[in-house]
Amino acid sequence: MDLLRVVNAALKRELRARAHSLKPFLVVADRGLQDSVIAEADRALEHHELIKVRLRHDREARAVLAIELCERTGAALIQSVGQVVTIYKPRPAPSPSDTERSTTREKSTRGSKSKTTRSSSTAWRTATSHKRASQGNRGTRQRSASSGSDCSRQK
Repeated sequence: MDLLRVVNAALKRELRARAHSLKPFLVVADRGLQDSVIAEADRALEHHELIKVRLRHDREARAVLAIELCERTGAALIQSVGQVVTIYKPRPAPSPSDTERSTTREKSTRGSKSKTTRSSSTAWRTATSHKRASQGNRGTRQRSASSGSDCSRQK
């Protein structure tokens, strides 16, 4: 699968929007792209698909490091702003054997919801509703008789 064909302009725009609130997950500093950094980036991409990486080098070195990071992890470069690059690697599609396992697991746990879970959630809802009822109108403004006359003054 060629990753550049998967990441088109519309997907890049969506990924940049998703990445806006992310903080850099990895920092590549003086030691460069060691095997441990690549392994951590692979783990992060498997789990999150989209990560930010801070590259603490000069401009030319950052461009080389960003390309090398993408090549070694198999990810696509989405955005590069200053010292922070955003990379994306979609999760692999689940194999048929994985989907069979998950459907059998769902079937076995579907009807096994315990009564304690149901009763505890009911108890929580009941406690919350009692708490709200006991608070009454707390927090609402109440006007006094004198406040109406203050508003009616004329200059």
